[in-house]
Amino acid sequence: MIARPRDAYPVVALGALALSLIRYDRTALVLLLCFVAAAWRDVAAAARARPGLFAALAALMAWVAALALWRGDRLALQFLAIYAGYAAMFVAAGAIHARGRPAAADMKLLLGFLVAVSLLLLVPRGILHGDFLKVFRPDEIFAGRWTLIFNNPNVYGIVMATGFCLAVALWRLRALPAPVLLAAGLLFLFQIAMSGSRNAVGVAGLGALAFAWFGLRDRGALAARALAVALVLAIAGAVAYLAATGRLTHPNQAHGFDSTLDVRLGTWRQALERIAAHPWTGIGTQAILTGQPHRHAHNAALTWAMEFGLVGTALAALFLFLALRRASLAALVPLIPALAGQAIDDFHFQRSFGLLAAMLLAGAAWARTDRAPPASA
Repeated sequence: MIARPRDAYPVVALGALALSLIRYDRTALVLLLCFVAAAWRDVAAAARARPGLFAALAALMAWVAALALWRGDRLALQFLAIYAGYAAMFVAAGAIHARGRPAAADMKLLLGFLVAVSLLLLVPRGILHGDFLKVFRPDEIFAGRWTLIFNNPNVYGIVMATGFCLAVALWRLRALPAPVLLAAGLLFLFQIAMSGSRNAVGVAGLGALAFAWFGLRDRGALAARALAVALVLAIAGAVAYLAATGRLTHPNQAHGFDSTLDVRLGTWRQALERIAAHPWTGIGTQAILTGQPHRHAHNAALTWAMEFGLVGTALAALFLFLALRRASLAALVPLIPALAGQAIDDFHFQRSFGLLAAMLLAGAAWARTDRAPPASA
């Protein structure tokens, strides 16, 4: 029997992530809010330990909610539950970390979750509902790219890159043996390759560089060094192959552009124009997600600025700064896909990825020196 709210945290966190796979946004939000309410003493203690961080999060969510209600933006109101779920996950995880749960515990939890998600590929296509499992779509534009429950193969590739970076960080923290790191790394790198996402390959390369750095400095065994060098060379070779075969800038006539690189450069220019035209409050979620008359910028910061204006972007930047200013390098490595991976894409709309990033951000935000004294019974 669960005696304390904090004992329920792993179940609640995994439950919210599992629900997000089938788009139960409000149910996941209610689950997380119930936990936060039950663990209010822990939440209050964490807020007292980091008042500026909690104030920045509250201001950011208030701005997002105010714009959605002011505009009457249908999609913004729908996505408000998703964004609130991210905030609730961050608060729940932060409260538990402030009580003494190490960041490595959440990393292990998420690593197991991502392994399970990757193994859904073994489930026959006809067993699960199409909205839940999209394994292989040979008749659609992303033929041959495995996406699972994520609508975009780039999102799935980035999620798998998160798993790879998690394994690297756990190895650095001596919470994952080298053989398990090797097995998990091979699994996630295989999934990245099958996703066909060039962005994910690049992000995994950053994770491999972090692994090489850790291996050379802290875990200098010959086998670790050799594996790190092999991974860096392999990913560099993959990037070189993609460049040599023209797959980094392959033709793409969508929206009148000549290549995928032109698409990125063009959308960034257009995003800057939209931001200049609507600097303070942005243009709203519906205009971005429907593409009428605007569309997302393939860059999380620019898309957020278009969505919620420079005020919303400044609040988000303040929140991230306060959350990450005390983070260790090992805690930052799993966030590489969430930070670097969204420089040429934007996945903040994707439910599972956002909840996962919120958990990792909470682990990075609460250093050992931030731990609050135990709450009174």
